[in-house]
Amino acid sequence: MAVNYPSSFDSGSAPGLRTVNNVTDRRDLKYVNAMSPATAMNLTAAALATTATLPNTPTWSSANGTLTASGAATTLSVDGVWVTSTSTRVLVKNQGGGSGASNGIFVLSTIGGTATTWVLTRVSDFNEDAEIKRFSTISATGGTVNAGTKWYLSTQEPITINTTGITWTALPTT
Repeated sequence: MAVNYPSSFDSGSAPGLRTVNNVTDRRDLKYVNAMSPATAMNLTAAALATTATLPNTPTWSSANGTLTASGAATTLSVDGVWVTSTSTRVLVKNQGGGSGASNGIFVLSTIGGTATTWVLTRVSDFNEDAEIKRFSTISATGGTVNAGTKWYLSTQEPITINTTGITWTALPTT
């Protein structure tokens, strides 16, 4: 299959298309292929995605990969929805006071209530360095603001879990 690309990529010649159809020309595509998000993953959707810093000033434990509510016991609310079921996946993208190391994908592991504070724990499929790849995408299925949105991991690699700031960027909607 021939691949066309602007001739200006080749030698600055006049605008037009040039067909890549031999081994010498194909080596030029190595640069383009190096930028390909070949290792990125399409992740299991999250029920909700944060719109701001989590409520209740959660304490971050990098050793355990958890965010635990501080202060008064209460139920977690994300994007206008009360989270009342364990195993609810939540895309946390607004934490960290600018550093973002506590951003990521979490699951509600302890439901908050009148006598208990809520706890979010990193999901098992996105909690190791090798699993966190730039350009990985995740959808948010619920919420008052983020329902139906899709996000991609825009942080440059290498990414070290619980150390590197993780930035999620919204994909345009169609």
